[in-house]
Amino acid sequence: MNKNDDIKVLIVDDDLFSLKLMAHMVRQQGDYRVDTCESARRSLERILSREQNPDLILMDLNMPEMDGLELIRRLGDFGYGGALALVSGQSKRILRASEELSRSYDINVLGHLEKPVCSTQLSLMLGRLEINEPKPPPKKHPFTMEDILSAVENREFINYYQPKVSLSDGEVKGVEALVRWRHPEHGIIFPDQFIHLVEHYGYINELTRLVLENALDDARLWRGAGDPFTVAINISMLSLASLGFMDSLYPLIYSKGMSPGDFVFEITESRVLDDRRQPLEILTRLKLKGFELAIDDFGTAYSNLSKLSDYPFGELKIDRSFIHGITDSRSKATFYHACLALAREYGMTVVAEGVETREDWAFLKSTGCDVAQGYFISRPIPADDIAAWLSGWKASV
Repeated sequence: MNKNDDIKVLIVDDDLFSLKLMAHMVRQQGDYRVDTCESARRSLERILSREQNPDLILMDLNMPEMDGLELIRRLGDFGYGGALALVSGQSKRILRASEELSRSYDINVLGHLEKPVCSTQLSLMLGRLEINEPKPPPKKHPFTMEDILSAVENREFINYYQPKVSLSDGEVKGVEALVRWRHPEHGIIFPDQFIHLVEHYGYINELTRLVLENALDDARLWRGAGDPFTVAINISMLSLASLGFMDSLYPLIYSKGMSPGDFVFEITESRVLDDRRQPLEILTRLKLKGFELAIDDFGTAYSNLSKLSDYPFGELKIDRSFIHGITDSRSKATFYHACLALAREYGMTVVAEGVETREDWAFLKSTGCDVAQGYFISRPIPADDIAAWLSGWKASV
Protein backbone atom coordinates (compact mmCIF):
# COMPACT_ATOMS: atom_id res chain seq x y z
CA MET A 1 0.00 0.00 0.00
CA ASN A 2 1.30 3.49 -0.84
CA LYS A 3 2.34 5.52 2.20
CA ASN A 4 -0.04 8.32 1.10
CA ASP A 5 -3.14 6.09 1.04
CA ASP A 6 -4.34 7.25 4.45
CA ILE A 7 -3.49 10.95 4.08
CA LYS A 8 -6.66 12.98 3.63
CA VAL A 9 -6.35 16.29 1.78
CA LEU A 10 -9.18 18.82 1.62
CA ILE A 11 -8.96 21.59 -1.00
CA VAL A 12 -11.12 24.68 -0.43
CA ASP A 13 -11.45 27.23 -3.25
CA ASP A 14 -14.46 29.04 -4.69
CA ASP A 15 -12.94 28.94 -8.20
CA LEU A 16 -14.07 25.65 -9.76
CA PHE A 17 -11.24 25.55 -12.31
CA SER A 18 -8.57 26.12 -9.64
CA LEU A 19 -10.26 23.53 -7.43
CA LYS A 20 -10.17 20.81 -10.10
CA LEU A 21 -6.63 21.71 -11.16
CA MET A 22 -5.31 21.53 -7.59
CA ALA A 23 -7.05 18.21 -6.99
CA HIS A 24 -5.48 16.80 -10.15
CA MET A 25 -2.02 18.06 -9.17
CA VAL A 26 -2.25 16.60 -5.66
CA ARG A 27 -3.32 13.21 -7.01
CA GLN A 28 -0.34 13.27 -9.37
CA GLN A 29 1.95 13.53 -6.33
CA GLY A 30 0.72 10.21 -4.92
CA ASP A 31 -2.32 8.27 -3.83
CA TYR A 32 -3.68 10.94 -1.52
CA ARG A 33 -7.34 10.81 -0.53
CA VAL A 34 -8.45 14.12 -2.02
CA ASP A 35 -11.74 15.91 -1.38
CA THR A 36 -12.80 19.35 -2.59
CA CYS A 37 -15.22 22.05 -1.50
CA GLU A 38 -16.18 25.33 -3.19
CA SER A 39 -17.33 26.99 0.04
CA ALA A 40 -15.35 27.74 3.19
CA ARG A 41 -18.56 27.65 5.22
CA ARG A 42 -19.57 24.21 3.94
CA SER A 43 -16.08 22.85 4.49
CA LEU A 44 -16.18 24.12 8.07
CA GLU A 45 -19.59 22.53 8.65
CA ARG A 46 -18.24 19.18 7.45
CA ILE A 47 -15.25 19.41 9.77
CA LEU A 48 -17.30 20.50 12.79
CA SER A 49 -19.76 17.66 12.21
CA ARG A 50 -16.82 15.21 11.92
CA GLU A 51 -18.06 14.35 8.42
CA GLN A 52 -14.54 15.21 7.30
CA ASN A 53 -11.31 14.98 9.27
CA PRO A 54 -8.57 16.13 6.88
CA ASP A 55 -4.88 15.77 7.61
CA LEU A 56 -4.17 18.76 5.38
CA ILE A 57 -6.30 21.66 4.18
CA LEU A 58 -5.19 23.53 1.05
CA MET A 59 -7.23 26.73 1.05
CA ASP A 60 -7.68 29.96 -0.83
CA LEU A 61 -7.92 33.21 1.14
CA ASN A 62 -10.18 35.45 -0.92
CA MET A 63 -13.53 33.65 -0.97
CA PRO A 64 -17.11 35.00 -0.79
CA GLU A 65 -19.44 34.59 2.21
CA MET A 66 -16.70 33.26 4.49
CA ASP A 67 -13.13 34.13 3.56
CA GLY A 68 -10.02 32.18 4.44
CA LEU A 69 -9.19 34.33 7.45
CA GLU A 70 -12.51 33.57 9.11
CA LEU A 71 -12.07 29.90 8.29
CA ILE A 72 -8.66 29.97 10.00
CA ARG A 73 -10.19 31.56 13.10
CA ARG A 74 -13.04 29.07 13.22
CA LEU A 75 -10.67 26.13 12.75
CA GLY A 76 -8.49 27.47 15.55
CA ASP A 77 -11.45 27.87 17.90
CA PHE A 78 -12.53 24.32 17.07
CA GLY A 79 -9.07 22.95 17.81
CA TYR A 80 -8.28 21.66 14.32
CA GLY A 81 -5.33 19.31 14.68
CA GLY A 82 -4.27 18.84 11.06
CA ALA A 83 -1.97 20.88 8.85
CA LEU A 84 -2.81 23.91 6.71
CA ALA A 85 -1.36 25.40 3.54
CA LEU A 86 -2.49 28.62 1.89
CA VAL A 87 -3.00 28.77 -1.87
CA SER A 88 -3.58 32.31 -3.11
CA GLY A 89 -2.70 35.03 -5.55
CA GLN A 90 -2.50 37.62 -2.77
CA SER A 91 0.69 39.52 -1.91
CA LYS A 92 3.47 37.88 0.08
CA ARG A 93 2.78 40.24 2.97
CA ILE A 94 -0.86 39.12 3.20
CA LEU A 95 0.19 35.48 2.94
CA ARG A 96 2.79 35.86 5.70
CA ALA A 97 0.28 37.65 7.93
CA SER A 98 -2.24 34.87 7.31
CA GLU A 99 0.36 32.28 8.25
CA GLU A 100 1.07 34.12 11.50
CA LEU A 101 -2.66 34.26 12.22
CA SER A 102 -2.84 30.49 11.77
CA ARG A 103 0.12 29.92 14.08
CA SER A 104 -1.50 32.12 16.73
CA TYR A 105 -4.27 29.49 16.83
CA ASP A 106 -1.65 26.71 17.15
CA ILE A 107 -2.40 25.42 13.66
CA ASN A 108 0.45 23.61 11.91
CA VAL A 109 1.11 25.82 8.88
CA LEU A 110 3.18 24.23 6.12
CA GLY A 111 3.50 27.52 4.24
CA HIS A 112 1.89 29.05 1.17
CA LEU A 113 1.67 28.43 -2.55
CA GLU A 114 1.29 31.31 -4.96
CA LYS A 115 -1.12 30.97 -7.85
CA PRO A 116 -0.60 29.66 -10.47
CA VAL A 117 0.69 26.71 -8.46
CA CYS A 118 3.86 24.98 -9.65
CA SER A 119 3.96 21.18 -9.28
CA THR A 120 7.49 21.36 -7.83
CA GLN A 121 6.36 23.77 -5.11
CA LEU A 122 3.38 21.54 -4.36
CA SER A 123 5.62 18.49 -4.09
CA LEU A 124 7.90 20.26 -1.62
CA MET A 125 4.88 21.39 0.38
CA LEU A 126 3.43 17.90 0.60
CA GLY A 127 6.85 16.61 1.59
CA ARG A 128 6.69 18.69 4.78
CA LEU A 129 3.53 16.92 5.88
CA GLU A 130 4.05 14.52 8.74
CA ILE A 131 1.08 12.59 10.07
CA ASN A 132 1.21 11.97 13.79
CA GLU A 133 -1.31 10.71 16.26
CA PRO A 134 -3.66 13.59 17.02
CA LYS A 135 -2.90 15.29 20.32
CA PRO A 136 -5.82 15.75 22.66
CA PRO A 137 -6.47 19.39 23.54
CA PRO A 138 -5.23 20.41 27.00
CA LYS A 139 -7.86 19.68 29.57
CA LYS A 140 -9.46 22.80 30.96
CA HIS A 141 -11.01 22.44 34.36
CA PRO A 142 -14.16 24.40 35.29
CA PHE A 143 -12.79 25.92 38.48
CA THR A 144 -15.27 27.59 40.84
CA MET A 145 -14.89 30.59 43.10
CA GLU A 146 -14.54 28.17 46.03
CA ASP A 147 -11.67 26.40 44.23
CA ILE A 148 -9.83 29.69 43.74
CA LEU A 149 -10.39 30.84 47.33
CA SER A 150 -9.22 27.48 48.68
CA ALA A 151 -6.09 27.64 46.52
CA VAL A 152 -5.24 31.10 47.86
CA GLU A 153 -5.86 30.13 51.48
CA ASN A 154 -3.85 26.90 51.15
CA ARG A 155 -1.03 28.66 49.27
CA GLU A 156 -1.34 26.32 46.31
CA PHE A 157 -0.13 29.08 43.97
CA ILE A 158 3.64 28.87 43.61
CA ASN A 159 6.31 30.76 41.72
CA TYR A 160 8.42 29.48 38.87
CA TYR A 161 11.23 31.74 37.65
CA GLN A 162 12.69 32.44 34.22
CA PRO A 163 16.13 34.10 34.15
CA LYS A 164 16.92 37.33 32.29
CA VAL A 165 20.55 37.69 31.22
CA SER A 166 22.74 40.39 29.72
CA LEU A 167 23.52 39.82 26.07
CA SER A 168 26.85 41.62 26.30
CA ASP A 169 28.48 39.46 28.97
CA GLY A 170 25.97 36.79 30.02
CA GLU A 171 25.51 38.23 33.50
CA VAL A 172 22.22 37.30 35.15
CA LYS A 173 20.28 40.54 35.56
CA GLY A 174 17.15 39.15 37.16
CA VAL A 175 14.35 36.62 37.03
CA GLU A 176 10.68 36.87 36.16
CA ALA A 177 8.23 35.28 38.59
CA LEU A 178 5.64 33.19 36.74
CA VAL A 179 2.78 31.86 38.84
CA ARG A 180 1.67 28.24 38.69
CA TRP A 181 -1.14 26.44 40.49
CA ARG A 182 0.05 23.28 42.25
CA HIS A 183 -3.35 21.63 42.32
CA PRO A 184 -3.75 18.64 44.69
CA GLU A 185 -5.58 16.59 42.01
CA HIS A 186 -4.59 18.03 38.61
CA GLY A 187 -0.91 18.78 39.23
CA ILE A 188 0.76 21.91 37.86
CA ILE A 189 -1.73 24.19 36.10
CA PHE A 190 -0.62 27.09 33.91
CA PRO A 191 -1.99 30.62 34.37
CA ASP A 192 -3.95 30.70 31.11
CA GLN A 193 -6.41 28.35 32.82
CA PHE A 194 -6.96 30.35 35.99
CA ILE A 195 -5.80 34.00 35.89
CA HIS A 196 -8.99 35.22 34.21
CA LEU A 197 -11.01 33.38 36.87
CA VAL A 198 -8.96 34.89 39.68
CA GLU A 199 -9.69 38.35 38.28
CA HIS A 200 -13.35 37.53 37.65
CA TYR A 201 -13.93 36.25 41.19
CA GLY A 202 -12.12 39.22 42.72
CA TYR A 203 -9.08 37.47 44.21
CA ILE A 204 -6.35 39.03 42.07
CA ASN A 205 -5.02 41.15 44.96
CA GLU A 206 -4.70 38.06 47.14
CA LEU A 207 -2.88 36.21 44.37
CA THR A 208 -0.55 39.15 43.69
CA ARG A 209 0.33 39.40 47.37
CA LEU A 210 1.02 35.66 47.51
CA VAL A 211 3.31 35.85 44.46
CA LEU A 212 5.17 38.78 46.04
CA GLU A 213 5.51 36.97 49.39
CA ASN A 214 6.95 33.92 47.62
CA ALA A 215 9.31 36.15 45.62
CA LEU A 216 10.49 37.95 48.76
CA ASP A 217 11.35 34.70 50.51
CA ASP A 218 13.16 33.34 47.45
CA ALA A 219 15.02 36.59 46.73
CA ARG A 220 16.33 36.77 50.31
CA LEU A 221 17.84 33.31 49.94
CA TRP A 222 19.45 34.20 46.62
CA ARG A 223 20.89 37.40 48.06
CA GLY A 224 22.27 35.48 51.00
CA ALA A 225 24.07 33.25 48.49
CA GLY A 226 25.56 36.30 46.76
CA ASP A 227 23.12 36.67 43.87
CA PRO A 228 21.34 40.02 44.34
CA PHE A 229 19.35 40.14 41.12
CA THR A 230 15.96 41.76 40.66
CA VAL A 231 12.65 39.91 40.53
CA ALA A 232 10.04 40.88 37.94
CA ILE A 233 6.38 40.38 38.82
CA ASN A 234 3.39 40.67 36.51
CA ILE A 235 0.87 43.08 37.98
CA SER A 236 -2.78 43.27 36.96
CA MET A 237 -4.23 46.70 36.31
CA LEU A 238 -6.99 45.68 38.73
CA SER A 239 -4.38 45.50 41.49
CA LEU A 240 -2.69 48.71 40.43
CA ALA A 241 -6.02 50.51 40.58
CA SER A 242 -6.38 49.61 44.27
CA LEU A 243 -4.35 52.29 46.05
CA GLY A 244 -4.93 50.68 49.43
CA PHE A 245 -3.65 47.35 48.19
CA MET A 246 -0.55 48.85 46.61
CA ASP A 247 0.21 50.82 49.78
CA SER A 248 0.03 47.58 51.78
CA LEU A 249 2.92 46.12 49.78
CA TYR A 250 5.54 48.61 50.98
CA PRO A 251 5.67 47.48 54.65
CA LEU A 252 5.67 43.85 53.47
CA ILE A 253 8.71 44.48 51.28
CA TYR A 254 10.62 46.43 53.93
CA SER A 255 9.81 43.84 56.62
CA LYS A 256 11.77 41.28 54.60
CA GLY A 257 14.82 43.51 54.35
CA MET A 258 14.15 44.34 50.70
CA SER A 259 13.31 47.58 48.92
CA PRO A 260 11.03 48.53 45.99
CA GLY A 261 14.09 48.86 43.76
CA ASP A 262 14.65 45.13 44.04
CA PHE A 263 11.49 44.51 42.02
CA VAL A 264 10.28 45.18 38.51
CA PHE A 265 6.55 45.44 37.99
CA GLU A 266 5.59 44.26 34.50
CA ILE A 267 2.38 45.64 33.00
CA THR A 268 0.98 44.38 29.70
CA GLU A 269 0.97 47.01 26.95
CA SER A 270 -2.69 46.65 25.98
CA ARG A 271 -3.89 47.09 29.58
CA VAL A 272 -1.83 50.25 30.04
CA LEU A 273 -2.47 52.19 26.87
CA ASP A 274 -6.23 51.61 26.69
CA ASP A 275 -6.87 54.49 29.09
CA ARG A 276 -4.40 57.24 29.92
CA ARG A 277 -5.32 59.02 33.15
CA GLN A 278 -5.51 56.20 35.68
CA PRO A 279 -2.39 54.33 34.50
CA LEU A 280 -0.39 57.57 34.37
CA GLU A 281 -1.16 58.36 38.01
CA ILE A 282 -0.64 54.80 39.25
CA LEU A 283 2.59 54.16 37.38
CA THR A 284 4.10 57.53 38.23
CA ARG A 285 3.39 56.92 41.93
CA LEU A 286 5.06 53.51 41.75
CA LYS A 287 8.11 55.09 40.15
CA LEU A 288 8.19 57.70 42.91
CA LYS A 289 8.17 54.91 45.49
CA GLY A 290 11.21 53.34 43.85
CA PHE A 291 9.79 50.42 41.86
CA GLU A 292 11.20 49.65 38.44
CA LEU A 293 8.54 49.42 35.72
CA ALA A 294 8.44 47.40 32.52
CA ILE A 295 5.98 47.42 29.65
CA ASP A 296 5.35 43.77 28.80
CA ASP A 297 4.43 42.00 25.53
CA PHE A 298 5.30 45.15 23.59
CA GLY A 299 4.08 45.11 20.01
CA THR A 300 0.98 42.98 20.56
CA ALA A 301 -1.47 45.86 21.04
CA TYR A 302 -0.52 47.86 17.92
CA SER A 303 -0.42 51.06 19.96
CA ASN A 304 1.02 54.37 18.88
CA LEU A 305 4.69 54.03 19.77
CA SER A 306 4.95 57.73 20.61
CA LYS A 307 2.65 57.19 23.61
CA LEU A 308 5.45 55.30 25.29
CA SER A 309 7.27 58.51 26.17
CA ASP A 310 4.39 59.61 28.41
CA TYR A 311 4.86 56.73 30.86
CA PRO A 312 7.70 56.22 33.38
CA PHE A 313 8.79 52.82 32.12
CA GLY A 314 12.44 51.90 32.46
CA GLU A 315 12.24 48.63 30.57
CA LEU A 316 10.67 47.60 27.28
CA LYS A 317 10.00 43.89 26.76
CA ILE A 318 9.53 42.99 23.10
CA ASP A 319 6.98 40.22 22.71
CA ARG A 320 8.28 36.76 21.79
CA SER A 321 6.27 36.72 18.55
CA PHE A 322 8.67 39.35 17.16
CA ILE A 323 11.86 37.67 18.39
CA HIS A 324 11.93 33.93 17.74
CA GLY A 325 12.97 33.34 14.14
CA ILE A 326 13.92 36.98 13.67
CA THR A 327 16.82 36.11 11.36
CA ASP A 328 14.35 34.65 8.86
CA SER A 329 11.81 37.49 8.91
CA ARG A 330 12.48 40.95 7.54
CA SER A 331 9.25 42.29 9.06
CA LYS A 332 10.22 41.04 12.54
CA ALA A 333 13.68 42.56 12.19
CA THR A 334 12.21 45.87 11.04
CA PHE A 335 9.88 46.04 14.04
CA TYR A 336 12.68 45.03 16.41
CA HIS A 337 15.02 47.77 15.14
CA ALA A 338 12.22 50.35 15.52
CA CYS A 339 11.69 49.25 19.13
CA LEU A 340 15.42 49.37 19.81
CA ALA A 341 15.72 52.90 18.44
CA LEU A 342 12.66 54.04 20.39
CA ALA A 343 13.96 52.58 23.64
CA ARG A 344 17.34 54.24 23.14
CA GLU A 345 15.64 57.58 22.60
CA TYR A 346 13.72 57.22 25.88
CA GLY A 347 16.62 55.75 27.87
CA MET A 348 14.97 52.36 28.36
CA THR A 349 16.48 48.91 28.75
CA VAL A 350 15.36 46.48 26.04
CA VAL A 351 14.48 42.90 26.98
CA ALA A 352 13.85 40.41 24.17
CA GLU A 353 11.44 37.63 25.11
CA GLY A 354 11.20 34.31 23.29
CA VAL A 355 14.92 33.80 22.65
CA GLU A 356 14.89 30.11 21.72
CA THR A 357 17.88 29.50 19.46
CA ARG A 358 21.55 30.40 19.18
CA GLU A 359 20.65 32.32 16.01
CA ASP A 360 18.16 34.47 17.95
CA TRP A 361 20.80 35.14 20.61
CA ALA A 362 23.56 36.01 18.12
CA PHE A 363 21.33 38.42 16.20
CA LEU A 364 20.22 40.25 19.33
CA LYS A 365 23.75 40.47 20.69
CA SER A 366 25.15 41.80 17.41
CA THR A 367 22.48 44.51 17.19
CA GLY A 368 22.93 45.84 20.72
CA CYS A 369 19.92 44.47 22.59
CA ASP A 370 20.40 44.62 26.36
CA VAL A 371 18.77 41.58 27.93
CA ALA A 372 17.48 38.22 26.69
CA GLN A 373 14.87 35.87 28.12
CA GLY A 374 13.70 32.56 26.70
CA TYR A 375 14.17 28.82 26.41
CA PHE A 376 17.67 29.19 24.92
CA ILE A 377 18.69 30.45 28.35
CA SER A 378 16.27 28.54 30.56
CA ARG A 379 12.70 27.40 30.83
CA PRO A 380 10.76 28.66 33.85
CA ILE A 381 12.02 26.60 36.80
CA PRO A 382 11.14 26.23 40.50
CA ALA A 383 12.97 28.42 42.99
CA ASP A 384 14.88 25.42 44.35
CA ASP A 385 16.45 24.85 40.92
CA ILE A 386 17.79 28.38 40.46
CA ALA A 387 21.08 27.76 42.30
CA ALA A 388 21.95 24.73 40.15
CA TRP A 389 20.98 26.59 36.98
CA LEU A 390 23.12 29.58 38.00
CA SER A 391 26.13 27.36 38.57
CA GLY A 392 25.76 25.78 35.15
CA TRP A 393 25.14 29.10 33.40
CA LYS A 394 28.15 30.82 34.97
CA ALA A 395 30.34 27.93 33.90
CA SER A 396 29.15 28.24 30.30
CA VAL A 397 29.73 31.99 29.78
